[in-house]
Amino acid sequence: MIDKLRDGTRVTHTVKGYSGEIKGTTRMKVHFEHQADAEEYRVLVMTDGEQQIRVASPANLQVNEGGTAPAKRRKNPVAKV
Repeated sequence: MIDKLRDGTRVTHTVKGYSGEIKGTTRMKVHFEHQADAEEYRVLVMTDGEQQIRVASPANLQVNEGGTAPAKRRKNPVAKV
């Protein structure tokens, strides 16, 4: 099992073979690969020149080498005087 993945992380589906980029999660079980999962990842893939979202179980995803998205920078609020 993999740790929580950030949006933008490049992954490959180990069973179906497609590659894409994490674009959030879903809890809509009707789309799940494994009904026992609490949530699954939304993976943006290119198919025939069009973008599609596929839902994938964390158990079926492998992070591509160098594919981890950089941490988002937190904005440091500055009080205006």
